[in-house]
Amino acid sequence: MAWTTPRTWVTSEVVTAAMLNTHIRDNENWLRAHHGCRVYKSADQTVANGNNDVITFNSEVYDTDAFHDPATNNSRITIPSGFDGYYLVMAKAVSDPDATNHTGANLMIRKNAAGAAAGGVQLDISRGVGHTLQWALPPVVWTGPLVANDYVECFFNSISEAHQVQGGDQSLTAFQMILLGN
Repeated sequence: MAWTTPRTWVTSEVVTAAMLNTHIRDNENWLRAHHGCRVYKSADQTVANGNNDVITFNSEVYDTDAFHDPATNNSRITIPSGFDGYYLVMAKAVSDPDATNHTGANLMIRKNAAGAAAGGVQLDISRGVGHTLQWALPPVVWTGPLVANDYVECFFNSISEAHQVQGGDQSLTAFQMILLGN
């Protein structure tokens, strides 16, 4: 079901059930529905010392409207046609233990970056410090406008040593987008 631009009614127009269903009922159902996706890593991903690597997500918890493709460009969450609006974008990452207590890592969300950590536009970043236990970076959260074919990607920066971005299930490294409205 897609949003239909509401009709401008004219005087003396004969209104049919099909018109009312298309322009009122279906649009109300579209507005009530949840639109977005939540994706995660099913396996660990190594990020080399000093690298800013795009995180790939090959598993989905849900994807209501084909925002994510787990096989092609699986680092991206892309806005489908007809879904321009304001979005809540959230990312989290859990890393392996930092045995030597180095300076930590960053987690960053970028728009239209094409897999390049310096590409597109940085939307938000979080910084974590290393320690000797498995640790999670502070989540990255951004809210703002996106239009059809815009996409967001999540990058992990290993500041001073190689790290494993932990995969396995959605409780570890995950990326989520929710349409708030337009």
